[in-house]
Amino acid sequence: MCRAGSDIGYCDSDWRENHTIDIRPSDSSVENYLQSMGFDEIDVMTSDNDLDISFTYEGVFYAHYDLDWDSYENFELVDYLRDADQKESACCGASFDEDIRRCGYCKESL
Repeated sequence: MCRAGSDIGYCDSDWRENHTIDIRPSDSSVENYLQSMGFDEIDVMTSDNDLDISFTYEGVFYAHYDLDWDSYENFELVDYLRDADQKESACCGASFDEDIRRCGYCKESL
């Protein structure tokens, strides 16, 4: 039985199979998920194919650009930290030494 969209020729099953509904999480859903992982100062921009996210975690700023949705759905905390496209100290935006976790500019401990 056809219901929603039957006046334009789509049955409910066709509607989902043809990807005519948005199945991706919203910006706020992504932000809530990242907050639940312990990230702060989160910024999210989603699109149909990928998303850009940035956040701080324990004194370090991380950014992922053009992160595909499969990675977003499968990443764990360590993946977000290890595979970031951009990493810098949150105190002043300088590079930092990952081994000793100290800012390269102001020498603040992270």
